[in-house]
Amino acid sequence: MGFWERWAPVALLTGAVFWLAKMSVIVATDGRVDSTGAAAVFYIGGVLLMAIGATAVGLWLTRGRPTWLRVVAMVISFVGFFVSFLVLEGIAKSAFGDAGPSYLSDEIGILVTAIFWLVAGALLVRARPAPGAAVA
Repeated sequence: MGFWERWAPVALLTGAVFWLAKMSVIVATDGRVDSTGAAAVFYIGGVLLMAIGATAVGLWLTRGRPTWLRVVAMVISFVGFFVSFLVLEGIAKSAFGDAGPSYLSDEIGILVTAIFWLVAGALLVRARPAPGAAVA
């Protein structure tokens, strides 16, 4: 197992936790801080880490395949992260609408996407073979 296969799922998990931390900042400040300071750092860090970490999905789906196919799958997975955000945000906004505090309608997509990719990252980490284990 290569470096990327080992650490991309960790980046995915970390990015999702960053977005959950952003939500914590927003909730703690009752929506007053949503795009500056710590919230901005957690948002940008989360986007970068989850987009990079999402490439682990492509790697996992193409394990044992030719290198060129794995590279294509990584690129598709990278773009797929952003597509998933748009889709999940749309679903979350239509499902929850104006429920909850006023800031929630703006941030619900981030929350749902973070939870989705947190679960995906956890599954990928769990699916990794132990260090030194033979890979079929």
